[in-house]
Amino acid sequence: MAAVVLCTLQLSAQKSLDLDKLNPIIFEVFDRATINEQISQSTEKFLLMYYETVHACEISKTLPAGTIVKGDYTQALKSGQHAEDPQKVVEQKCLNGWSYVFEQDENNYTAYTIGNTGYYAVVPSPQTYVRERAEFLKQYGY
Repeated sequence: MAAVVLCTLQLSAQKSLDLDKLNPIIFEVFDRATINEQISQSTEKFLLMYYETVHACEISKTLPAGTIVKGDYTQALKSGQHAEDPQKVVEQKCLNGWSYVFEQDENNYTAYTIGNTGYYAVVPSPQTYVRERAEFLKQYGY
């Protein structure tokens, strides 16, 4: 008796890294030469650096259930940094993650108001951040 084994191979499409499609905030933090050097040394490390820069929080008009509002985003500035213009933050839907120290709650999202715009910088819990970062890296094959 012959047994027939059928295998299905699922290939997932991976994104390729296109510098022209990156969030422009990365170019405000690092020059193109530094970015190219990081990519040539380790694309995965660059993607981690990129994620920390542009995905430290999400800019949103709505808050997930249970979110703890900590105050205005300017209160989370690192020493020596300057707050980005609230309108620019809303338009770009991004804050430079290297300029801020956002508090994270172990179980809930935390949020910071963005001036009087009606928007918030929503910061995930550490577990959510790690999961979302892993999902981001997986898109590029890491």
